[in-house]
Amino acid sequence: MADYHKVEAVIRNEKLEEVKFMLMKNGFLGMTVTKAEGIGEKKGIYKEDFERLLPRARLEIIVTSEPQAVYVRDLIAESAKTGNLGDGIVYYYKINDVTQIRTGKPYP
Repeated sequence: MADYHKVEAVIRNEKLEEVKFMLMKNGFLGMTVTKAEGIGEKKGIYKEDFERLLPRARLEIIVTSEPQAVYVRDLIAESAKTGNLGDGIVYYYKINDVTQIRTGKPYP
């Protein structure tokens, strides 16, 4: 059985196509992308800042090993970076169980 990990990222919308291209170019074809809104923690945030959440893209990628998760995390971090506040976050964690909905059996 594989050692599943999930990589999640919240990035700037304008970096989404570049990130998807880098993932696909490196063989990571399966992903879920959803629209998101948010604001991160940083110095100088005022109450009114929380009233205007920024549009973002959320990516979710499941991989079959921790080294793959680290690689995907690094690919996303490199291709999503602008060097400015608000570039986003990327992280991964272990998944304990994966079940295919169609068959009800462990995946794969």
